[in-house]
Amino acid sequence: MRPERVENWARIVDCNRGTDNNFFLTVQAAQTGFLRYAITQGGNSDEQQINTNFKMKAGAWTHIVLTQKGNTGILYANGVEVGRNENLTLSPSSLGATTQNFIGRSAYASDPSLFGWVDDVRVYDCALDAGQVSALYGAATQAITFGELAECKVGDEAFTPPVSSTSGLSVALKSSAPSVVEVVNGHGLLPLSAGRSEITALQTGNLLYASALPVVRTQVVSEGSSVESTAQAGAEWCAEVSGGRLTVRFSSVPARNTVVGLYSLSGTLVGTVGVSGGLECGMPVGHMSSGVYLLKVSDGEHTGVRKIIL
Repeated sequence: MRPERVENWARIVDCNRGTDNNFFLTVQAAQTGFLRYAITQGGNSDEQQINTNFKMKAGAWTHIVLTQKGNTGILYANGVEVGRNENLTLSPSSLGATTQNFIGRSAYASDPSLFGWVDDVRVYDCALDAGQVSALYGAATQAITFGELAECKVGDEAFTPPVSSTSGLSVALKSSAPSVVEVVNGHGLLPLSAGRSEITALQTGNLLYASALPVVRTQVVSEGSSVESTAQAGAEWCAEVSGGRLTVRFSSVPARNTVVGLYSLSGTLVGTVGVSGGLECGMPVGHMSSGVYLLKVSDGEHTGVRKIIL
């Protein structure tokens, strides 16, 4: 945070159900002129406090952390402990569900609002230790390296693009058009249909590293061939998509129990047709979404699978 003015009782945070039931951090307590934490269930005359000798400076960024484990509460400023109270009998959970949770504002109408900046507020589900607080204050910067994406075509296999962070932490990808390019397992890209998608690389950081600036690249996907063979067994066959219909043709009469199934890439059956003894069969596909599907032909003994593009 960065106060432009350091005023008595100006709040960093104040969570309360009124002035008799609250906890707060103030940039300056009137009695001491220093940073203070206080919590109460009986008004200001019954406060439990963590007092410090830390003087906030106007116009300067300061990293403030409050932790409490058991009866011990500690205040840190810029990664260093500046105040401690080992006799706290109240914690924020003692107050129940606070109905007014303010940043830069007090439960007391007479107190000034914070005149300044608050950059980041975090609430953890555990008490950070001194080493973690120090690491958090000194969180290193990191950057993402994300190369340009070469054009690919519908029907190409999923691939992992060249992306990394200087911290070594994993980078997640996000697609602006999942129907064109789907993100697989957070890190891979699968082209599904012709078009363009903005691919954003993200690294949100941890205790040791601040979040990185996102990097955006454009993935262009062009039309591919309509059918690509990935497996073949049993009677030879081919498939054609035309006029909103999928037709499967056999070089010889297949077994009567042969079944043709159309599946999404996730394995969901979206269409099926039996072969009735002729050299071809088909099904309507004009109502289906464009993209890559798996076409499976099986006679119970042999199975062939091909990738098909609608």
